Amino acid sequence: MENSSRVKLGNNISEILGVADKMTVKHLKDGNSSPLLALTDVNWTEFVSNVPKAVELNREAEELRMKAEAKCRERDLLMEPIEEAVRRGKNLLKSIHAKNPKMLGEWGFDVTYTTPKKTVAKTSTTENNQ
Repeated sequence: MENSSRVKLGNNISEILGVADKMTVKHLKDGNSSPLLALTDVNWTEFVSNVPKAVELNREAEELRMKAEAKCRERDLLMEPIEEAVRRGKNLLKSIHAKNPKMLGEWGFDVTYTTPKKTVAKTSTTENNQ
């Protein structure tokens, strides 16, 4: 029975770029004897120049993602008391402007109106028969 093997490409962009970076080093080291040159439809000169650019852009993107996550955590710490104050303010303003709730629009609230459905009074058949 023959052994089988499995070669993983990578599960995410960072892993794929890591492999591409190592491929670039080996390809350049091998020069004209690189087996990758058998893939004639790949522009290896472009590949070699694009890999470091992509690695740097990925590093910058990850750095920005981490900064964005940190800013979101900072924002979230401030949100609980803000949301509570907005909710309580809405309730107070609703009671102050109970007869004219559209006034809450001046405070930034989105006020929608619904008209009550007309209910048709049903009369019982015994009342109609009397």
